[in-house]
Amino acid sequence: MENNELIKWLNNIKNNVINEGVLYIKNLRLKTKLNIFDLSNFKNIYDYKNKNLISTNYINKYIFKTFLEFNPKILYVRCDEKTLSKFEIFFENIKINVEEEFKDIEFCLIERLEFKEVLNKEYLYDFLQERRNMLMNIFEEDNEVILVEENYKIEANAVVSRNKRFYYNNMVFESFRLIQFDINILKNSNLLTSRLANYIYKICLLYVYSTDKFIGNKVHDTLEVGSKPYTFEFIKHRGLKIANISSLFLKKPVRCYDLTINENVLEAKMLILKNLINLSLPNLDINKMIQIVELSNNEIKEIRDPILKPYLRTYVKALKNSNTIL
Repeated sequence: MENNELIKWLNNIKNNVINEGVLYIKNLRLKTKLNIFDLSNFKNIYDYKNKNLISTNYINKYIFKTFLEFNPKILYVRCDEKTLSKFEIFFENIKINVEEEFKDIEFCLIERLEFKEVLNKEYLYDFLQERRNMLMNIFEEDNEVILVEENYKIEANAVVSRNKRFYYNNMVFESFRLIQFDINILKNSNLLTSRLANYIYKICLLYVYSTDKFIGNKVHDTLEVGSKPYTFEFIKHRGLKIANISSLFLKKPVRCYDLTINENVLEAKMLILKNLINLSLPNLDINKMIQIVELSNNEIKEIRDPILKPYLRTYVKALKNSNTIL
C-alpha cells in the first residue's frame, strides 16, 4: 500500500488540519505542543475536541465507543526504535520533509470493509488470520468475552488467548480448525455460518463490542436473508466436500445464512406466482408458472405459504417421478 494516507495525515498536522481517525503508534514518546490529543491519556477530563488523535497504547472499549465507534479509522504503524525516533523528532519539529522522511514507513489503514467483499475473498482464512493478528496489537485485553461460539459457550473467567473479542474457538477436529470448516461450508455449499458472519463483522467491519443480536440484524439487512439451523447432511448435499470431521460436532445443526436466497426477491416471486395461479389460465400449469417466475429449487424449499404449498408439492412430486433431483 502506498504511504499517501500516512503522509497526508502528517502533512495535515503541519498545516493545522484536523485528521479523521487515529494514528496508532504504540510506545511513542510524544512531546509536542501541537494540536494533538493522546487517547492513552484519556481520563474524561481532557478537552479532545478539534484535536488530532493519537494513541500510544492499546485502545480499550471505552475509548473505542467514545472516539471510534461511528468512524473506526486507524492508521497503524508498527515501529522499531529507529522508526519511533523518527516520529518523535517529527512531532518536536514538524518542519522536516514528510514526503522524504516517511516515504518508506510501512503502515496499515484499518477501517470498515464491505461485508460481501470479504465473503468473496479467495484466500479468506489467511486474510482473516492476518486481520485478527493486526487488531490484537491495537485493542486492549479485557475480561469480556465478546465472541461466544455457538454450541460451545466460553465462561467469562475462562483463560483464553489474548483479546477475546477476536477469539475464534481453536477446537481441532482431527487437525481441522473450525474456522476452516466454516469457510469450507461458505465456499462449497453457499451457506454462511452465523459464527463466521459474527467473526467477520467484528474483525472486518469493526463492530468489535457489538452483541450477537445486533450483528445478526446487520447481517440479515445486508444479505436480505435470515439464519436457520441446517443439518450436516443438508450442508453436505449442497456440495460440501470434507473428511475427518468429528462426529460429535456434526450431530448438532449449524445455524447458517443461505446465500442463494434473497427474502425480498422471494417474497416478490411468491406474489407473482399467486397472481398467476389466480388467473386460472387453461394453458398455464404450475411448471410453466415456476419457469415464468424463475423460482430456484432452493427457493421452493424455503416457501411455507399455505396457498402455494399444494401447487409446489405437485411440482416437486412430478420432478421426483421424472427422476429429476430437487
